[in-house]
Amino acid sequence: MYLVPVDVAVADLPVLNVGGSAEAVLDGENEYAYFAFTPETDGFYAFYSVCDKDTYGIIENVWGEQLNSDDDNGDNLNFRVVQYMVAGETYRLGARLLSNAMGSFTVYLAEYFPHVVTDVEFHDQTVAYYELE
Repeated sequence: MYLVPVDVAVADLPVLNVGGSAEAVLDGENEYAYFAFTPETDGFYAFYSVCDKDTYGIIENVWGEQLNSDDDNGDNLNFRVVQYMVAGETYRLGARLLSNAMGSFTVYLAEYFPHVVTDVEFHDQTVAYYELE
């Protein structure tokens, strides 16, 4: 766990791997705990929290530009951010507690597989529509 300002290099962040978890410890108002992740394969990944408080998560590129965020798509008031990521590119995963809360909670990273909702024939080609849960 580290509290990291935006200007800290991604190389200095703790790494969160697929299937792994980490503890985010926050001891100040509106602070984020940041982790780094570099996928080995292109695909969707879910960064999410488990906590009894309201959490917020973001996914940023290496320059700190926000790519996606979430507040309550996880269970209860937990976040679950799903983002398509490119193999070999490093991402910053940020997590915080809302309502100026302090404390700790667990964050997880998992591969995410969208569900095929339907296949539709369109001009002799099958088009699959996906739904992200």
